[in-house]
Amino acid sequence: TQRNQVYNGLESRTYKTIRAVKSTRSLVLIHKNKLMKVGAGTSGGNIQAEIRGTVAENISDKFVQTVGADTEILLKGNRIENVKGDDKKTVGKNETTLVFSDIKVTATKDLAQSSITGKTTMITGTSLNLKSAQPMVISSEDSVTFNAGTLMDINAGTEIDADAPLINLN
Repeated sequence: TQRNQVYNGLESRTYKTIRAVKSTRSLVLIHKNKLMKVGAGTSGGNIQAEIRGTVAENISDKFVQTVGADTEILLKGNRIENVKGDDKKTVGKNETTLVFSDIKVTATKDLAQSSITGKTTMITGTSLNLKSAQPMVISSEDSVTFNAGTLMDINAGTEIDADAPLINLN
């Protein structure tokens, strides 16, 4: 009731109200489904949240998070991210992604993958299919080497064009 939500001064304190305040000193209850515990220690504070419903955030300006150590996320369902501007990620060391099924990347315009100082490697367990609806260009600032374990099959619809001062077909 409204009577129970109003602070009536020090004279209204009882043993039960003092005990209730002490036992919930570091707890903040927000609405019906979010309990947040904030603790303070010698190295700072901790936040633990148990959410028994939905969390919705609407941030009208910049959102910044800094994590000083490791981050671990366990997601038991699906994840959907919609980025209406650019999406940029910088990784200071290595990045490893393990997917137990398919990875599909679709770009409505260009898709570029590059390595600044190292190499780009594609390894597949069975076969690698490269297909282009328009002419495909493979270029190198040095040499290009194709190695096939047993068979290299080149099929062209109309013509194979090879331009070089020396062509070895042996």
